[in-house]
Amino acid sequence: MAARNIEVEKPCPACGEIMPTETWEDLFKATPDVIVDSCEEHGVWFDTGELDVLVTRAELDAARESEGKVRRAWAQGYREGKNSTES
Repeated sequence: MAARNIEVEKPCPACGEIMPTETWEDLFKATPDVIVDSCEEHGVWFDTGELDVLVTRAELDAARESEGKVRRAWAQGYREGKNSTES
């Protein structure tokens, strides 16, 4: 049987109110899903390592976007005959 992460409702560190949770999924599955705790009054609270996961995810997304732009530009140039190896 696989281990499961069971998220326990947590109180806001600032006011003590129980915070609802929301799962922020990585659609590419390159990083783990992050369960975010948020207080309506005091904002979002991250557990240890969660912010690092989101930063890594943002870096990977930026790299994918940049690679996509390069591929699209190259393909556009190819269609226009600008990427020919012939002189």
